[in-house]
Order: sequence, then structure tokens, then C-alpha cells
Amino acid sequence: MTEREMKAKAKEPLSEPEKKAVYGLEFQKMQDKTLQYVVHSSYATEKDILNLKKGLLSDMEILEMRDTRRILKHDDLTLIQCINEFFIRNFVQEFLLVINTGRWLILLAALLCNFILAFVSVSTVFVVPLIFSQEMPLGTIYFVLIFLTFGTVILGVLCGTVIPNTVGAIKLAFILWLILVYLAVKSPPVHYSYWLVCLYQLNIVASFKYILESCEHFELRGNPLSLSNMFTYSDIVNPGVSLCFMILDIILYLTFLILYDSMEWCALFADVFTIVRKKKLEQLKSQSERHSWHQDEEVRPFPADVDAEDLSKVWETSGEVAVYRFEIRAYPEEVSVLLGHSGCGKTTVLKMICGMVRPTEGRVKICDKGIFHKTSFCRSKIGYCPQANILYDSFTAMEHLWFFYSLKRAGKKRDKKVWKSEAITLTDKLGMDDFKDKKAVLLSQGEKRKLCVSIAFIGGSRVVLLDEPTVGMDYTAKKALQDLVQSQKQSRTILLTTQNMEDAESMGHQMYVMFMGRTVCSGDIQFVKGSFMKEYILDVRISQQDATKTIPRIEEGIISMVAGSKVRSKQGNQLKIDLPKLQLQL
Repeated sequence: MTEREMKAKAKEPLSEPEKKAVYGLEFQKMQDKTLQYVVHSSYATEKDILNLKKGLLSDMEILEMRDTRRILKHDDLTLIQCINEFFIRNFVQEFLLVINTGRWLILLAALLCNFILAFVSVSTVFVVPLIFSQEMPLGTIYFVLIFLTFGTVILGVLCGTVIPNTVGAIKLAFILWLILVYLAVKSPPVHYSYWLVCLYQLNIVASFKYILESCEHFELRGNPLSLSNMFTYSDIVNPGVSLCFMILDIILYLTFLILYDSMEWCALFADVFTIVRKKKLEQLKSQSERHSWHQDEEVRPFPADVDAEDLSKVWETSGEVAVYRFEIRAYPEEVSVLLGHSGCGKTTVLKMICGMVRPTEGRVKICDKGIFHKTSFCRSKIGYCPQANILYDSFTAMEHLWFFYSLKRAGKKRDKKVWKSEAITLTDKLGMDDFKDKKAVLLSQGEKRKLCVSIAFIGGSRVVLLDEPTVGMDYTAKKALQDLVQSQKQSRTILLTTQNMEDAESMGHQMYVMFMGRTVCSGDIQFVKGSFMKEYILDVRISQQDATKTIPRIEEGIISMVAGSKVRSKQGNQLKIDLPKLQLQL
């Protein structure tokens, strides 16, 4: 594959799944009628951004303007609030799960924060009537309404779990709420058949309606409803029974939410999709093996920390083959590099390795355990730096390191001395001293990238996955990253992706060259360079004042004297020329 063909491929339109990788808007400020925002995206063309603005702007505005920090000030609640801030962004939820944040914690975050918001809203509405009204049993109604509020929050979180897209989740919640209200309106009166009324009370809205009806019966009998007399009358389904049903409904809804969230739905249909896509994968078999170069693997005395075999991924929605028969074995004390243009499948491979995407075929093992069978164990070993910078604007760099260290060490002993030692080592190696106490919102793109890389290493991660870590970094930052990788590889297995051959050569031991979802070349650096790339690059730099006249003469002279040489790039006072293989001297 020539460089020109690779560049031409890189300029081709992105596939449909990648176009949808835009994951949110970050609002900066609103002044008069002007709204400033930043688009966060792994891959996005200008057209994608405009479509996002048209389709999601109003929805994301509702999400981002909800500032729960004004309510949650206690240190113990800070962690929960921060997770909830990005809860409905599915990509960020997956990132938190990759670093072994428990699903129960994310659910607790969503339930607790949304319930607090709803509780404050309901209390604000009731505070004045509760103070001044003495005739109606508003205290009892307020107490019951809190249970209804909690049940509503559970159903809302369930909708967000079923449909990660915010707009879709809101639509589903609205439809579900209309159905519950309709069934409550059509339910029989409270004095009707006892068991039929009880059956209807599996709907929490109907239970609330029956309690309101009971208030009228109690008033007509001269005995205003209160918490102390809720079980008084037996000729109707009394409000005490209805309250018990509300509690039962909450338990049922919560149980269903936990079961649904913990279930691997994609695993249930994986075999079906494999059968459907099998013919397409078989058609690619001969094509994949026809043009490829692979070095025989060296036998190591220890097992691989990352062992992926025959990985293939066909997107269920479009039928597109994203990755086909990819294999890798990454060993401790080595740096493995996936090299390829944008859209060739590098990120999909990393997501399959860390369990974010289930492969259509193939298996992945982390430290000799299947990622989809021992998920919690495998993810406890992983440190992950995604393409997008997943940071919290109000946290400083050091607070981020402590935050993610705490998540990775959940359920284990957290030693601040150990964290401090790790954090100082990482910040020193990456040159973060100047901004380690700055908030993330004030950091530049390169500084944010350094912070995301350090997050992947913090907590003693045995397997470190870095997705395009050098994006946004200048030469000095790249050099610092190279030094960090070389110093940290002694105790870890490092796997990174890049589009830059120079970055791959400076950091990697084993290289896997990918093109259109396939590995076309794999082996150590020298093998890849010898079989797949140019042998030499002549880099000529001259003084700025002589560049205009001298560079054309040098270019003409070398091309005329060296058969097969070709200009790679020409910029300012720098000229790079590819020399052919076996060209040892001019």
C-alpha cells in the first residue's frame, strides 16, 4: 500500500457509525441571545457539526444548564454528582465502566441526583400551602407525593438506560407516563372490587390516585386523612394499603432497572448477528490473506497480558465490516502500536479489547481472563485513554488524578502516599507542573491530552490502552510522552494507536499496520520498515535566507543522482526525500 493511496483513503468520507461519534456540546456562557459552545467529537466533519446543532441543540441545552453543583456541596456527594453530570452521554458512561466503576455506583448517582432535584422542586411548590393550609391533609399528600416522585425518577432513569440518546429517552419517558396516567384514569373507584383495585395499583400513578380518592371518603366521614389513621376503614381499599403498594411498585421498578442495566443485551443477540454476517466475513477471507506481511512471533517466557484472536466486527445497523480477523498479543515490558489512517478500525479494536464493543467473532483475554466472562477482573487491570478528553471542568489536574485513582481502587485500600508518589512521577515526566493545580476548563488541548494520558497510568494499571495519545501535542509534549512510556513499560503492557509513523517508531516495539479494518503488516519496527515502508528518509535543513534558491537545486540534484528517490515534503527551509531500498550511499 503506497503512501499516496493511504492518504487518499484517509480523505474518503467516514463510515456511518463513525459519523455518529459526536457525543455532546459543552456550553461556555450565555449572554443576551448569544450562546457559546464547543463540540466534542472523535470524528466530525463540518456538516456533522451543523446537523448536530440542528438536531440536538435544544436537548443538550436542557442537559448542560442543569447545574447540580449548587445543590450538592458535601464532599461525599461530589463523586456521585460528577458521574451523573455525564450520565446520559453513553460514551462517557462506557469510559467509566472501562476503568471498573461499578454499574451500581452510576445508577446510584443518577437516582440520587435526579431525586434531589425533584425533591427540591416538589418541596418548593408545597412549602407555602403546608404553612398556611389547615383544612386539607397536605402534609399526608406531600409525604405520599415524595414516594410518587421517587418512582417517577426510577422510571426516567430506566428510559435513559433503555435508550442512551437523550431525545429518545425523553420521548420514551413521556409516552410511558401518558400510558400510566391513562390506566390510572380508567381504573375502577376505590370502593370497587378489592382485588381488582389492588391489581391496578401495580401502577404507581393509580396508587396515588386512590390515595387522593380516599381523602374524599375520609372527609365525608368527618375524619380527615392523616398518617395515623390511614388503615382505619376496611370497606374500601384504604390509603395505607395504597401506600404499601406504592412502596412495592418502587421496589419492582428498581429491581427491573437493576436487572436490565446489568444484563448484556448485545450478548443475547451476538450469535444471531454472527450467523447473519457469517457469509460476508467468509467472502473477505481470501482477500484479507492475499496481500499481507507478518513476522513470525518470537516465543516469550511469559504469557501475553493482551491476547486477541481472530477479532471481527460487523456493525449490526449498517452491515459494514469495521474489523476483520485482527490478532494481537501484547506482552509485559513492551509497547505495541496500531498504525493506520483515520477510520481504519484502530479505535474499534481498542474498544473490543477493553469490552466496550462486543466482537461479532473472535475472543479477547486480559491477563489470561476473558474480557466478556470476567469483566470486572479484566477492567480492574486496564487504564484507558480514549480519543476524546473525558474531563470535569471544575476539577484541577491533581483532583482528576485522585478522582480516577479512587475509582480504580474502589473496594481496595486507597493510600494517599502511594497516590501522591504516582501523581508526582506522572506530572514530572509529562511536564505538568505548570498546570497541575489549574481547573480543566482553563487547560489547552495539549495540556488536556497530557492529563488524560496520566489518568490512564494512575492507579497502577497493568494494561494501558492509549487511543491517539499524541493528538494536540507539540514536539516537546510528544518527547515527554515518549520518555514516560519508556519509563513505565517495565511494569506494564502498553498498547497505543497512532496515525504517525514517527510516533510509532519512537515508542513502539511491535507494530500492527491496519488498513480498512485489516492487519496488512505486523512485526517489530525493523521488519515493518523493511517490508512495508521506505528504507530511508533524507531530511535536509538549510538556513532560512538561502532556502528559496538552494532547496530547488538540492531537490533536482538528488532526484537526478538517486534513481527512485521521491520528494516526501517541502516546507519552509526543510526538505524530506524518500530514498529507495538498498540505496546505501549517494
